[in-house]
Amino acid sequence: MVRVVLFCVFFFCVSATTSRDDAKITSLPGLTFQPNFEQYAGYITLEGTTKNLFYWFFTSQDNPSEDPVILWLQGGPGCSSLGDGLFLEHGPYYPDPNFTTKTVNLTRNVNSWNQHANVIYVESPCGVGFSYGTNLPSDYETNDNITAVDNYMFLQGFFDIYSDFSSNEFWVTGESYAGVYIPTLAYQILTNGSDSQLADNLKKGGLMLGNPVTNCA
Repeated sequence: MVRVVLFCVFFFCVSATTSRDDAKITSLPGLTFQPNFEQYAGYITLEGTTKNLFYWFFTSQDNPSEDPVILWLQGGPGCSSLGDGLFLEHGPYYPDPNFTTKTVNLTRNVNSWNQHANVIYVESPCGVGFSYGTNLPSDYETNDNITAVDNYMFLQGFFDIYSDFSSNEFWVTGESYAGVYIPTLAYQILTNGSDSQLADNLKKGGLMLGNPVTNCA
């Protein structure tokens, strides 16, 4: 029963689309507090592809217009940024199951990163979590370079929708195999040349790697 309730929470968010208004979450089943932040969930369709990356975005509880934007990439490879980073580590709330009533509450995390930052959790590569493609199997065939390019395209699509955050300081963060995802994405941002604003924002911010894989040889 607990697993069913958790799935319902996830499904509620998957129903969002790429439209910002439609992606805005105004209520969640089991939430035990009134959020002092905004949250959005939906898909970014990568331009020129049939790949759709799922994200969950939380604005800062402090000063969203001035606070940095943080992108979180889960490792694995193939682990969910929702199942680990968001719900188990540093998201604004975490699942708190009650095995007597067979219900799940979402309890505030007093140590959440969005206390002083705007945080994006993205399911990457395509095929991880709720991210999906429609041209199979090629949409799910990937490597480190493809993942980096896809994540870069995701960011371009994201900041097209959330353009009011496009000048904020930017950080790329993650753990485990994100030790590969992060520097390869940073390389794309700094060398691609199609988005100088994002490159400048990354230079103001930086990279954070937790327990990273750095050499797969």
